Amino acid sequence: MQQSPPYVEHIEQAQERLERLLSEYQAEDRFAPVTVVVPTTYAGLYLRRDIGRRGLVNVRFMPLARLAELLGAPSLAAKGQRPLKPPIEFAAVRRAAGEAAGELEPFRAHPSFHASLRSTFRDLRRAAPDAITALERRRGMSGEIARLYARYCEHTKAYYDREALAEAAAAAVSSGHADTALTALGPVIAYLPRTLTPSEQRLFDALRDAWRCATILAATGDEEADEILLPVAAPSASSMPPPRPAHLLVTSDTGEEVRSVVRSIAAAAHAGTPFHRMAILYWHQETYAALIAEQLAAANIPIAGPSTERLAATPVGRTLKGIVDLAGSDLPREEVMRWLTSCPIKSQSAGFSPSRWDQISREAGVVAGIE
Repeated sequence: MQQSPPYVEHIEQAQERLERLLSEYQAEDRFAPVTVVVPTTYAGLYLRRDIGRRGLVNVRFMPLARLAELLGAPSLAAKGQRPLKPPIEFAAVRRAAGEAAGELEPFRAHPSFHASLRSTFRDLRRAAPDAITALERRRGMSGEIARLYARYCEHTKAYYDREALAEAAAAAVSSGHADTALTALGPVIAYLPRTLTPSEQRLFDALRDAWRCATILAATGDEEADEILLPVAAPSASSMPPPRPAHLLVTSDTGEEVRSVVRSIAAAAHAGTPFHRMAILYWHQETYAALIAEQLAAANIPIAGPSTERLAATPVGRTLKGIVDLAGSDLPREEVMRWLTSCPIKSQSAGFSPSRWDQISREAGVVAGIE
């Protein structure tokens, strides 16, 4: 099977390339099966409906996990393994957490510790065996996490997850045991795949080696970001560019430090560096977040990042905080009226007028108290 170049200049051209590939694969037999691996289920629904308006026969759209299941699940089921469902996974995490020792022992029953372990175990599942071995040799928290992960793997050895499914699918394709399933699937087109795990990459490599997979990747137009799309060999150490120089800046105070950083960003922008290729990293949010946002706004530099506004500073936050503060006091009139006049609540009642209540209570000599 001859493959056309997988790269398109813009993402808008990706669908056009997909339709051309479908026409090529079904040129001799309009009913020949073709499978398109889509990044999300919604992408598959859109492509099926949009391309279907111009004619679509025997083309299946599915996410990568579904393809791996069709190719790899039979061999895993033959070994007596079952899918690792979320309740079983979390039960295994809690069981492993119950064996924590050292610095982690006080957190054995803490739900946040369980959630953090679950996320860490999923990351370790994608790591190379050598990396796990290196962690096990370490002392302290890293070594303990690796030990708990080993216990987790022991508790879940009768089940398979997404990574094991992709690994089994890759092995089935390489060994020829999945030929029957591949015949039913037809040529596979990987349409704008997302970041792949190691096992998912091996599955695509096995399909490519079997001449059953084409890939469509979309370029962004940014040379540095699109460099990963270029099929070049890994550069040697001598050919790698030298690291960019780092500068140490000493200022009189935090304000001058931030202003110096903003000036550097403005200079880089004037030199041609786009704003989305620059970032400001800071170690203390309370000290830097609001100050950086203020200085960037003063310099008319766009900013993308988490909001620096605290909930207590919003109208809704001030309203809730006022209720809490007044609940434990003797309700001083001035504080109650200050809270009511700044409250963003609207009422259907015609008599709801905090400003009018403020005037009446002042004239009546009200000082405090629920009465």
